[in-house]
Amino acid sequence: MSDGPYLSRTFILKNFVVAPDDPEVGELIANPEFVDHRGRRADFRKPLAEQLLLPLSDEETQRYRQFLDGYLAILDRHDGLDDRLAREITDYIYRQWRQNADLPYKDLSNWNNLPEHAQRFEDLTAYFVNSNSSCGTIGQTTSTLLRFAGFRTRTMLLSGQIPDVNAGHVFAEYYSPGLKKWVMVDAQQDFIPDNGHTLLSAFEFFPLRDRSEIFRRAGISRYDNDTDVVLHFTQRGPIAERYMLAWEPEVWEILARKWKE
Repeated sequence: MSDGPYLSRTFILKNFVVAPDDPEVGELIANPEFVDHRGRRADFRKPLAEQLLLPLSDEETQRYRQFLDGYLAILDRHDGLDDRLAREITDYIYRQWRQNADLPYKDLSNWNNLPEHAQRFEDLTAYFVNSNSSCGTIGQTTSTLLRFAGFRTRTMLLSGQIPDVNAGHVFAEYYSPGLKKWVMVDAQQDFIPDNGHTLLSAFEFFPLRDRSEIFRRAGISRYDNDTDVVLHFTQRGPIAERYMLAWEPEVWEILARKWKE
C-alpha cells in the first residue's frame, strides 16, 4: 500500500494478543468503548473554506462539493442511527472509489506531514474524492464519514506478516446501536458480512472456517484478503493499546511469544 494516514505517528504502548475463544473477544465485539479516539471530528456541514486546510484546484473543489452534497443527502434521508444508513454510506464510498479509477494517484505527504492535532479529516476526504486511493485512505474515509453521521468507529487492519504485524489491508467498523455490537464494513470491496441472522464484526467473520455462505449472500466469490492471518486495531487515547486476533493456533503462538502482555 502506498498511502497510510491511519498509521502516521502511532506509538503502540500496550499489545494484546487474543484467540477466537478468549473472553476478551466478546468484549471487542460487543463493547462500544473499544472505539478509535484518533484525531478531531470532521464537520462536513461547515462552509468549504472552513473545512479545508490544504489547497485544491477549482475542479477538485467542485468534485468534493458534489460528493458532500450526495453524502449529506444520505444523512438527511435517515432519522437516527441504523444499519441501513451505514450500508448506504458504504455503498456511496464504494461507488466513488470505482468512479475514481481513471484518476491519478494524489500525493498525501502534505497531510501526513502535519502534526496529528492539525490533520483535518475533511482534507483526507477531499483527497479520497480526487484520487485513485488505496485501501488505507478508503478505510479511514469510511471511518470519518460514519463518525460524522454519529456512529462510533474504529479503523481495522489485516496482516499476513508475523510477528511484526503490518497493514496489508485496511477497512472500518462501526458500532451498531440496534445490534449492540461492532460491524465490519469494507467500502473498497463493498462488503459487510452477514450470516443470515446478524451482521458480523471482523472478530466474528475472520475466524470462520467456512465463509462461502456469507460470500454468497454478499454476491462475491471470495474476500480479496482472505489469506491474511492477523486482525488488529489500535485504540488511541492517553495510552495506545493494540489488539491482535490470530485465528490459527500456530500464528497465535508466534504472536504471543513476542507481544503477549
